[in-house]
Amino acid sequence: MNRYGVKIKWNTIACFEIRIGNTSIVTDPCIGISPGTDATYETVEACDIITLSHVHYDHITDIPALAKKFDPLILMGELSATPMIEWADLNPVKVYPVLPNLDLQFEDVAIRPLFGRHVDQNRTNSQYLELRKNPKYASYDPKMMDMFVLGSTEYRNYLFTAENGTKILI
Repeated sequence: MNRYGVKIKWNTIACFEIRIGNTSIVTDPCIGISPGTDATYETVEACDIITLSHVHYDHITDIPALAKKFDPLILMGELSATPMIEWADLNPVKVYPVLPNLDLQFEDVAIRPLFGRHVDQNRTNSQYLELRKNPKYASYDPKMMDMFVLGSTEYRNYLFTAENGTKILI
């Protein structure tokens, strides 16, 4: 911990572990298939809350493993919640569909989801089709790949506020 009471560890892509007080937050957990690393979900030390910006494959692939290992709360957009519960076989009680500007208070941290927009430059459909053809991703459950489209229509940023007022925007 530093003097702000926060510890941040970058895992891969958009996946960070953020420790605020006694609460551990993991953002966008895609670790095991990240290029250029041997990291796996096992590198995550603790996980009380997962926040998802959106449901593209490169932000969600390690959710099932982390859910089994840590049983965290999962914050995500409301449109993506039901498909995510089905794909990852999650306990619905642990999934928080969040609207922008909803203030959530947890033990050591306040979390405010904010409206965001994924910039895909009109490539979502072509990326989706290319992924379906790519042998590296062909073994993935089609339900996960079908969520890919939702990833461009629903996006959340998150503002984390520690009890001492320290703010982190992801």
